[in-house]
Amino acid sequence: MFSRMAVLMVCVAIFSFTTTFAADEISCGVQSQQQQTQIGGAYCPASGTLKALFIFIDFKDDAFEPMNTTWPVGTGPNYLNSIVDLTESQNSGTYANVSTYFRDQSFGQLKMIGKAYYVQAPESLAFYQREHPNNEVSYSSRDAIQILDQSVDFSDFDRWTSNYYSLNYS
Repeated sequence: MFSRMAVLMVCVAIFSFTTTFAADEISCGVQSQQQQTQIGGAYCPASGTLKALFIFIDFKDDAFEPMNTTWPVGTGPNYLNSIVDLTESQNSGTYANVSTYFRDQSFGQLKMIGKAYYVQAPESLAFYQREHPNNEVSYSSRDAIQILDQSVDFSDFDRWTSNYYSLNYS
C-alpha cells in the first residue's frame, strides 16, 4: 500500500490536451483524450524550452515513514524548490534536478523550466481508498488541482497556441 504519494505531475505543459473529468470514470486525472487538430500542445519538443508544472501531494493520515526527514508529513519535500529551475538562465546543474537531467540528456537542446507546488490532499488516504478504490491517485490529483486553481495561473503551463484548455469537474 502506498501512503506517501508524489504525484509528480510532469504535466509537461499541464494541459497538453483537452481534458474532461467525469465522476464515473477517471484514470490518472484524465477521463478521456480527444484527437486534436491544433499543433503545439500534444507532444513534448526535442529542443527549445518547455515549462512544466510539478505537484507533490501527501495525506494527513500518512504513516508510511513517520521519521522521513526528506518529506515530513504536512510539508512539501525538502527538494521542492530545487527539483526544477525556474528560469532558463538559472542553470542550477544540481543533481536530481529535472532541468539538469533534460539539458544533459538532450546535449543542451531542451531546456525544461517550471514550478513545483506542494498540496496536502483535503481528505485522508483512507477516504480516497474507501470512496474511490483503485483511483486514489486520480481523485487526490483532481482535488489538488482544484486547490491550486485558486492561486496558480495554469495558462503559464499551457502549450496550446490558442491558450485554450477545458477542465471540467463533475
